[in-house]
Amino acid sequence: VNIALTTGWIHEIKVVLAGKEHKAKFDDVLIGIGKYFSIILTGNIFFVLLLLILLMGYLSSTKLIIGMTQENVQSFQQIWHTLQAMKQEEAIKYISGLNPEMIALAYKWAISLFIFLGLASLFYFFIGLWAQCCVFRGISWLDGWKRSYKIVKSNFGIYTLITLLQTGLIFILLIFSLFLTDDFTQILLTIVNIVTKTYFTILFCLFIFKFDDDHRIDLIKDEIQSPVSEIQKPNNKE
Repeated sequence: VNIALTTGWIHEIKVVLAGKEHKAKFDDVLIGIGKYFSIILTGNIFFVLLLLILLMGYLSSTKLIIGMTQENVQSFQQIWHTLQAMKQEEAIKYISGLNPEMIALAYKWAISLFIFLGLASLFYFFIGLWAQCCVFRGISWLDGWKRSYKIVKSNFGIYTLITLLQTGLIFILLIFSLFLTDDFTQILLTIVNIVTKTYFTILFCLFIFKFDDDHRIDLIKDEIQSPVSEIQKPNNKE
């Protein structure tokens, strides 16, 4: 549902940008879902599958490198289940009494996992605009990945600044949601989270519109006709 609504919403922003006098309509959201949902869904599925395949290969290689055996894995699982049933003070004492070799092994395993997550985050950093590119250009998810990389690479500084701002706000909201658990605060944080997502979705769409090579938006004409299909792309006259 989230993918569908986001896809439709990006299409609504697209047609508004394509025709300056066009007002946003809910029809544009439904048309965007019909045109681009399958492309965006396929791209997300391939992204998740790619990460899972790479993660399994990476962790398997890490096991061999750091010398982790199946017995070690079972021991870690047992330790984890034991810690879950303990209070914080008891857990600290329990961990301090563990075999130093097990702690060192767990440390190496955690470091390797953080390295993978860092590389995965870096990869997504460069292709993070792919969904907007697919909708704006009417291209496949793979071409969307390529175009996103090109746009980010060409405007690395400002894109990094916007991404850091978005990440920081999300992190702050996450911290608040973990420690402020009363109902009113949770409702307030949910509203702020929606506003934040709305703001940055629009901001990244404007980012592409401004910094893409030719500022072109393709209004695809196919079986699914838009109420604004007659809108022509503004001519760039000097």
